[in-house]
Amino acid sequence: MRDSLTVKQLPVWQFAKFCVVGMVNTLVGYSTILVTGFALGLNPYAANVCGYAVGLTVSFALNRRFTFASQQAVLPGLAKFLTAFLPSYGLNLVVLHFSLNPLQLPEYLAQALAMGSYSVTFFILCRLFVFRMPRSGGETDRIEKKDAMPQNGRVTRLGKKETR
Repeated sequence: MRDSLTVKQLPVWQFAKFCVVGMVNTLVGYSTILVTGFALGLNPYAANVCGYAVGLTVSFALNRRFTFASQQAVLPGLAKFLTAFLPSYGLNLVVLHFSLNPLQLPEYLAQALAMGSYSVTFFILCRLFVFRMPRSGGETDRIEKKDAMPQNGRVTRLGKKETR
């Protein structure tokens, strides 16, 4: 059987959904930091830990269902998710450090580069490791991989090779 992808499994579509989840996750995590820090009086570090814990939980749940439509068991998926988070966040810190110190970029730009490196790395790890798609078919909205990429000739908007 030939490999095929659903439209919703295309990396660009999944990355867009991953970014939406990231925005929701950021709002929830930051709100948690503010509530635990200011309303409950926790110190900034404890509030930050609470915010990241809630944010990662929301991120896992939304990415599992919305972004990747995963059917795997929750606990093994969560373990993989946390395993993918650690190197992604580590890269974020490395990029932030080198952007600020040797490169002396403005902090807003350094933070943006660090966040970008985190997002791309975490998406790739989630797609290839955490929520890896099975290679079986059956759905009606499938696109053949060979039709999703231009080949010897022009490709129409529907992914079908144009013949003359």
